[in-house]
Amino acid sequence: MQVEQEAIGVDSGFPFWLTYRMRGRSEFDTPIFHFHDMHEIVIVHEGEGDFFIENQRYAMKKGSVFAIAGDALHRSIPDKRRPFLCSVVLFRPSIVRMLAADGDYDPLQPFYWNEGHRQWLTGDELSLCELMLGEMNGEWSGARIGCRHALVVLLHRLLLAINRRQTRQDEAAAPALSRSAAWMNGILRYIDDHLLDERMTLDWLARQALVGPEHFSRTFRRATGCTLPAYLSAKRMIRAKELLLHSDHSISYIADSCGFGSVSYFHHTFKKQAGMTPALFRRISRMGES
Repeated sequence: MQVEQEAIGVDSGFPFWLTYRMRGRSEFDTPIFHFHDMHEIVIVHEGEGDFFIENQRYAMKKGSVFAIAGDALHRSIPDKRRPFLCSVVLFRPSIVRMLAADGDYDPLQPFYWNEGHRQWLTGDELSLCELMLGEMNGEWSGARIGCRHALVVLLHRLLLAINRRQTRQDEAAAPALSRSAAWMNGILRYIDDHLLDERMTLDWLARQALVGPEHFSRTFRRATGCTLPAYLSAKRMIRAKELLLHSDHSISYIADSCGFGSVSYFHHTFKKQAGMTPALFRRISRMGES
């Protein structure tokens, strides 16, 4: 099972995408972990499922809303009996502009929230968000004059609703995780904390979890839908992209410090995932920021 960097076919001049009222399909092959360079909002209309985001596993229920920052590793799993129905909004932060100065308000705050990616909407709040999503879908599919402006305005309204939900103190308690889900969350957090440790192997992780390697491998794949090597490679790829963007370290240093073993393997893996070499990715990204 692979972990993929998903390519979103958006217009470079308007980096936005909407998938409206999508049903999770449990009869398909097991969905895989993926990541992309766009922020993502997922709102669940009905049904159930599980959502893995980075090192956390969340329950998907009616009224749950997820704010997923660009390049976060994530994967959804629909419940077999009651698969979720959700809407997905993808956008790059560049299209979110402050419409006017408004104190310390930041529309992108939900993507920086350190306490988790999910919130719960009340019935009225969900109805309001569903109305906005319906309007978005009309603008997205209708291609009327001013539709892009309308979509940006609606996106701001949706982000405002999510921000206000985040600041409320009467949020409903989230369902308790099962024992196996809590165990897997602990494993994913441990991997995050020790990602660059050269001892990070199946045997090492199994010893930390006090189980045998075969049991660990089987449980990890059943819970996450991918093999441990594929998961580690994706996490290291994301870390390498951060270093390419925000440091002046050499390509060889980044390859070594992120656990790729050799520069040639790093080049091969990076080009396969990102569609370009690490050096070209750094150059293009920095040109876009200048």
